[in-house]
Amino acid sequence: MMHLVRSETIKLTKRRVFPVMTIVLVALCGLTGVIFLVLPEFVPDGIEGIPVLDRRDAVILGIQTVLGQTWFPMILAVIMLGSEVTKNTWSASLTREARRGWHVGAKLGVMTVATWVAVAVIIGVWVGFAYLLTEGSVGFSAIDWFGVAWKPLLVQLMW
Repeated sequence: MMHLVRSETIKLTKRRVFPVMTIVLVALCGLTGVIFLVLPEFVPDGIEGIPVLDRRDAVILGIQTVLGQTWFPMILAVIMLGSEVTKNTWSASLTREARRGWHVGAKLGVMTVATWVAVAVIIGVWVGFAYLLTEGSVGFSAIDWFGVAWKPLLVQLMW
């Protein structure tokens, strides 16, 4: 199984699809950040319809934005899996393992880990910008974290 995970990791790093989809995710979340974090800092009277967020609300907005947009890498995983399964020689592309179930499991495992690592990094960047551009304190209890994450996580589980 480890040789399949290694081969799927090689496929993921050699193809440009995953970085491109991750850049699209960063761009969408960055656009939200510019609208809700940067613009209110430069417009003294505020922009009608855009609230000035405190640090806690900015962090919540960022986490929900990133988690809500993770369907891009999930669609990428489906595209990459579909392109592999339709090939006649797909099981011998990097290994000699003939069992398709092992290949599917390895691909889904590698794509899931890669997606969640990308999501965690993007959330970290958002939280960093929220700390730089907003004021206030951030205090989350377990109930708060559950309230922030349950809807996007439910969507991801449905994929």
